[in-house]
Amino acid sequence: MGRFAANPALIVILVLIIIIVFGANKLPVAAKSLGQSLRIFKNELRADDEKKDEPTDAPSDSDNVS
Repeated sequence: MGRFAANPALIVILVLIIIIVFGANKLPVAAKSLGQSLRIFKNELRADDEKKDEPTDAPSDSDNVS
């Protein structure tokens, strides 16, 4: 990845190829769709973390020591 970031000409060429393949009209739609997908993914991760942080009512094994 270091070589990719160090060569700005390569980045420009890749952007031009992407514009040619997808077309300039479809790029904003694709970017919006990608942004919405990432937003949904982040929200699901937060919901999952909050779900794990909630205490459970079930007793653990360490509570039943005889």
